[in-house]
Amino acid sequence: MDQLLGAIAQLFRYLLPVAGVVALVYLAILFKKVIETLKEFDKTLAIVNEQVRKLDTPLETIENVSKSVDDVNAKAREVVVETAKSLDKGSKQVKEWLADKKADGTIKENVEKVKSVANDVKDTVVEKVNEKREDRREFPVYHSQEEE
Repeated sequence: MDQLLGAIAQLFRYLLPVAGVVALVYLAILFKKVIETLKEFDKTLAIVNEQVRKLDTPLETIENVSKSVDDVNAKAREVVVETAKSLDKGSKQVKEWLADKKADGTIKENVEKVKSVANDVKDTVVEKVNEKREDRREFPVYHSQEEE
């Protein structure tokens, strides 16, 4: 039994250094594969970064268009509010005038005055719309070409 245990101990004295060398070779191969994978990963990240940078210009254009739409919407609201105010003012004037003429009994005689007030209201509305058109800003879209 002692001889058997001695022989096994002697065998393991020879095999353990060989197993250690095999383990070190395996670890070296494993580290080499990890390094190659990391290099490929770095290349992939560079490509992804380049593609994301290419998307910046179209996204800026979309942002500018969105701002333009918001500005047009705000101006359109202003025009509608101004038009409504002008129409309200004009209709009040017409009502007051009609009430005065009805009290006097001279409605038929003053048809031209009604037309005049209606034309004044129309001119005011057209004037306000034209003013808003002149105030409207144009947002040109600039396309830049980047050479890489």
